[in-house]
Amino acid sequence: MSYEYLREYCYTDEQRKVLDALRETETVAEAAEICGKRERNVYAMLQRLKKRAANSGVAPGVVGQPLPEGQTLKGISTLYGSEGEVKAQWVKSHAEQEALRDAQQAFVEELCSQVEPRKPLKPPESVSNELLAAYPIGDHHFGMYAYAAETGSDYDIKIAEESLADAVDYLVASAPDAKYALLCNLGDFLHMDNRTNMTPASKHILDVDTRYSKVIRIASFGLARSVNRLLEKHEKVRVVNVPGNHDPDSASWLSLVMEAWFRNEPRVEVDVSPSMYLFHQFGKNMICMTHGDKVKLPDMPQVMASIQPTMWGDTTYRVAWTGHVHHSQRVIGKENRGAIAESFGVLPPSDAYSASLGYHSQREMHCITFKKSGGVLCRTTYNADLT
Repeated sequence: MSYEYLREYCYTDEQRKVLDALRETETVAEAAEICGKRERNVYAMLQRLKKRAANSGVAPGVVGQPLPEGQTLKGISTLYGSEGEVKAQWVKSHAEQEALRDAQQAFVEELCSQVEPRKPLKPPESVSNELLAAYPIGDHHFGMYAYAAETGSDYDIKIAEESLADAVDYLVASAPDAKYALLCNLGDFLHMDNRTNMTPASKHILDVDTRYSKVIRIASFGLARSVNRLLEKHEKVRVVNVPGNHDPDSASWLSLVMEAWFRNEPRVEVDVSPSMYLFHQFGKNMICMTHGDKVKLPDMPQVMASIQPTMWGDTTYRVAWTGHVHHSQRVIGKENRGAIAESFGVLPPSDAYSASLGYHSQREMHCITFKKSGGVLCRTTYNADLT
């Protein structure tokens, strides 16, 4: 099929380049490869050009004559003969209504054609295939506001961004040269789930800093920055976002944002599952991740075995990680349970509500390194109170 008739309806050099390639090849797939584009994107571009041509009265096999300047196609009435031949045709037109949209679309295409896509980072050298470095993030509460005179420490969106960056930088620098990394947000990464500034289930009024749109922007940037830092040290990075009681819906869009952000980075895998319980297997190690507001720590081994019986059977060292309580606690399962359940401390201070109840905890984050054959090789702790 010849697409040459579409040339006069091209607005950009990129569109003309595609038509040049189509003139030299037999298929759209080959033309897409020559131009360095996805085949479906080339098809979409051709459809837009065909529509633009048809609106000017040019559609091979349907309309044979162009419309007057400034007119677009409104409709076609065709009279067919007994043998199916076209005997007469009435073309209805009106002044251009889509010209502005077409021009805007062409402008966007031209802008995008000049933008260099994000290049994948160069993978590190001399990493160990036998090691996994895991970075669990306790409830970080992006968007929470705390006043030091009331709570003991200040906290706002800027402090949230800086404290996560400082912790990740320290832990990445201290981590062994593991090939694999697991970045796990254990829930409540955002303090509020929407503009109501209340917890979704209990409707508790929250102390928040700045607008929701700014919070989700800074939170997304903060998590993406963390992934980039891990990519500098580790060859493969898996990202997990667990729904929390403060951000059950935000966890889903945060995963989709990360998936889109790193869509051209083959070294990043983002788990977009909406499940409350997410799992990762590394050799003989089984890691279960959940927020901790639904099941108590001592009951986690049974949950792990019931949800993932095959993974349970294939592993010998099993851990369950939770957040929610804002302090560290570790439960070694009974002999017949076969797993260690642990909740993690957090980097933020207490908010006004928690401080009024006397809740305070050590502000920290960890990097836990596993050996593929099973077990923890080492653990590094970042203590925010010592910086």
